[in-house]
Amino acid sequence: MGSRATGSCSCWTGLTLERVLSPARIAEIRAAVRGGAASTAQAERAGDTTALVTIDAQGNAVSMIQSLWVDAGVVIPGTGILVNGRLNSASLRPDHPDVVAGGKTPVYTLHTYMVTRDERLRLAGGTPGAHSQVQTNLQVLTGILDYGFQAQEAVEAPRFLLGGALRYDSLSQIFLEGRFPPDARRTLESHGYDVTMLADWAELAVEGPSPVTVGSAKVIAIDPNTGVRRLGVDPRRDAYGAVR
Repeated sequence: MGSRATGSCSCWTGLTLERVLSPARIAEIRAAVRGGAASTAQAERAGDTTALVTIDAQGNAVSMIQSLWVDAGVVIPGTGILVNGRLNSASLRPDHPDVVAGGKTPVYTLHTYMVTRDERLRLAGGTPGAHSQVQTNLQVLTGILDYGFQAQEAVEAPRFLLGGALRYDSLSQIFLEGRFPPDARRTLESHGYDVTMLADWAELAVEGPSPVTVGSAKVIAIDPNTGVRRLGVDPRRDAYGAVR
């Protein structure tokens, strides 16, 4: 009998369960519905990202990420699809690679992965985390593929973020979780990096115009010999993993 593994994470910035179920919020929605204007009872607008990885008993796998970030307040007629605000990350500097111009796609942070070997799935994973997504996924993959870490060990390993938050332009800016040894900071600073230390298990740190995050990784690894699935679920934020 096969097994199914799932890992997911939702990262809310303001729409908490307590807020959704509060008597005041329920009364607000009830009054709007009774008044025939349900559309006026709107949720708090906040940018959110969820990453989910799942593999069923037959080996079918999905690694997905859903991110609205900052909504544009525009719905495509007849579809219910809410347009996001990715142009918010574009630049007006003529020499910037993400300068606003016709026919261009703005900087895009969404990033998931699957790893195969001998045409068989070995890893599937992803993370929320704005600018850090590619770097977080790379660090998890490096831990597993290059250093032989187990999935959870790779997810829990201390992380760094080069370049700061989404709007940072300086590649000399680097953020390290506090669990890195002191020698790591000294070596980086001796090479000209501007090092900022984060908490040991960094969730979010406000630094500059955007929050700095090292993500909330999740990964499912499949043993090539036994087919056993091993989960890596990030303790840095609320996350969930299960094998059935």
